[in-house]
Amino acid sequence: MESLKSHPLPDDASGPFVIPNFPQDIIINSTPPTVSKSFVDPLLTIALKSHGFIINSFVEFDGEEYVKYYEETIGHKAWHLGPASLVRETIQ
Repeated sequence: MESLKSHPLPDDASGPFVIPNFPQDIIINSTPPTVSKSFVDPLLTIALKSHGFIINSFVEFDGEEYVKYYEETIGHKAWHLGPASLVRETIQ
């Protein structure tokens, strides 16, 4: 989404398009659903005020080119910590 903000579409854009400068071609609709926009916009506002993000992912899984793209597009550091959702507190 941040890539789309830095490379806005023309006002007359309609239909699907390829995300600009993304490592691989990903096609999305020109107008995201209102629900996703209302969810993502506040997160982007917070992201732009932060020094970086802790991301629940593997660099080896996503690929170095995506990490580089993210950091260059957002302008912040990304720390990929792996599958944090798999860590559980055990009760003994």
